[in-house]
Amino acid sequence: MSRKNSGRISGRGAGQALVEVAIIFPLFLIVVFGVMQLGHIATVTIIVNHATFEVARIGAIASEGFAAGKEASCANAAINVVKMVSVARQIMEKWPGKLVEPIYYQKVKTLMDPEAQRPNCDLVVKLQYQMPLVFPFVNVMMAQPPNGGHDPEVGMFRLITGEARMPLEVPIWY
Repeated sequence: MSRKNSGRISGRGAGQALVEVAIIFPLFLIVVFGVMQLGHIATVTIIVNHATFEVARIGAIASEGFAAGKEASCANAAINVVKMVSVARQIMEKWPGKLVEPIYYQKVKTLMDPEAQRPNCDLVVKLQYQMPLVFPFVNVMMAQPPNGGHDPEVGMFRLITGEARMPLEVPIWY
């Protein structure tokens, strides 16, 4: 086909451009939405890690029930789980999604404290959060099992996990 003097492409060339755009445009959207979803996942991961750190800090500070003497063991430490859950809910309530409960925690013995002549004890906290995937096309690729990454309350989700370790605060006079 020849060009006219007006510089317009004939009908066949215009149709070819439309087909090329129809093929490339969905791929372009998938890339754009994928980048946006990854940014959203990174933001929520930072928030979950911060919340886990704060929950572990509150749990370590609010612990009580240590026995006096050289064997101030982890077994005697009472962790205030109600306060930990309350703090986690306060931090995460501003974000869409669902905090997975219960909050997992474990008391772990660590190295000996040479000054007090007893083992130290750490609180290890694990927080899980179901982050909804909001961008079309890529939510299926970025969803995570269990249940195929779908929850009736949240929709398609990615499970974000944070873990923090804090030393339990034991008064020096014990």
